[in-house]
Amino acid sequence: MIPTGAMCARNISEFLVDPLCPLDLSRLLHLKCVLLRIQILLNLLQAVGRTVQSLDIPATDLERLDMRAFPALSYVTVRERGKFLRGAIERCCEGSVRTICHPLEAWMTTTHLDTIRSVILSAAPRALRRVEVVVSSTGPRRAERIALIRRRMPELSESGMLAITFL
Repeated sequence: MIPTGAMCARNISEFLVDPLCPLDLSRLLHLKCVLLRIQILLNLLQAVGRTVQSLDIPATDLERLDMRAFPALSYVTVRERGKFLRGAIERCCEGSVRTICHPLEAWMTTTHLDTIRSVILSAAPRALRRVEVVVSSTGPRRAERIALIRRRMPELSESGMLAITFL
């Protein structure tokens, strides 16, 4: 139990949205969650979701969100490559998201970029303007990496939606 003034919160999300909490999250703009149980995250987002502009949460959790609850959301980072990737990208296409960012952990494993490409092309999201692929700048052959990503996402590259950035 986390003490909050005269009462005790059962979990961190209750504590953060309690009026007696010393932290004011009513104008929260950017949220990054790495390890947080989905129900706690959903409770927190329900309270502050209207102001959130950028969101970086696991694809497993992103897939479960109702994007209509985030009218200001314009930038989403989708990290996973596994079975939740398709659902997470589909969720992003439903709302007001203008940029989807996808960090590549291993640049040579790019087959999951086909999933992102196919979901975006089939959903034809009205709001989406940019798909950003982030690649580690370590290692040789920067031009080869760019060419490989562009080959995996030709329609996005040709339309100018694809942005490749290096860390």
